[in-house]
Amino acid sequence: MKSLEAFFYQKKIIVTGGTGFIGSNLVRTLLSYSAKVHLFVRKDSNLSRVEDILNDLTVIEVEPSIISSVQMEIKKISPEYFFHFAIPPHNKLRNPQEFVEQLKQSSLYLTNILQSISEISEFKAFIHACSANIYRWSEGRSLDESTPFDPTNFRGMLKLNERNICKYFSRNGKFPIYLARISRAYGPWDSEDKFILTALNAVKNDSILLLGNEKYKRDYIYTEDLIRGVLLLASSKLPSGTEMNLGSSSQYNVLAIVNILEEILGLEIPKKLNAYPKNVYDKGDFLIDNNFAKKTLNWEPEFSLYEGLKATIEWHKNFNKW
Repeated sequence: MKSLEAFFYQKKIIVTGGTGFIGSNLVRTLLSYSAKVHLFVRKDSNLSRVEDILNDLTVIEVEPSIISSVQMEIKKISPEYFFHFAIPPHNKLRNPQEFVEQLKQSSLYLTNILQSISEISEFKAFIHACSANIYRWSEGRSLDESTPFDPTNFRGMLKLNERNICKYFSRNGKFPIYLARISRAYGPWDSEDKFILTALNAVKNDSILLLGNEKYKRDYIYTEDLIRGVLLLASSKLPSGTEMNLGSSSQYNVLAIVNILEEILGLEIPKKLNAYPKNVYDKGDFLIDNNFAKKTLNWEPEFSLYEGLKATIEWHKNFNKW
């Protein structure tokens, strides 16, 4: 099988959401493959995650709601692949009013992009970052691609709406559209308010780590594994509209993660359990079934949670100099 590095060599690619956690890791991987990466950003985008690689890519400011702005840049670049990883930050999805506004903006942006790339004759594939948060959660059942949809939070509702837009456009047959349903990713450049980096910052700052209830579990996947799955999906010949889970098929609670961090660091982290009330992301179990990806892409995670956390710690220590 042709390697991903050879496949994406010198390919013209547009990435949205490339200043975010997962998107910035995707951009770095594509650059390591010598792809020609163009990054669509909003006027107020924070470029800190890609600051050190700005000279290696092309950053283009677009107005997502204006089709002429999006269309002009896409036509100018004439991309072969498009990775849509843009998503509003958590603090813009706090209440119904903010959700409605972000739903409108994200719908316009995605529709404008899909309409614009339909006019590019050499375009190969569009890859959309969906989420496991669109699923209906049932205790004791792993979440596979046939699980019914029933999101319980604004992020899941927004992602389900984007999923439906992609499915609509996938029926025209002009180019393949693939949807990656992503579990909880972690690794370099993760958000400071997410649990694993919060834990590492507590160690760095010698403070008490506040934990939620240990009965709630999540499926964690290391970014390097996730990005490899996304790129394998993009380079596949699967039917347009294919939706695929990319998760570890393993689940851990916060205490288990802290125990692994303590083992790697060789110290005990001061902690307090049940310091937070339950939120909409907390489930008794939350396990992603990745068998479809294993069968069709010959993909499965290569990093155990221990290995992924060890790599994350090394990055965090080097980046934050502690």
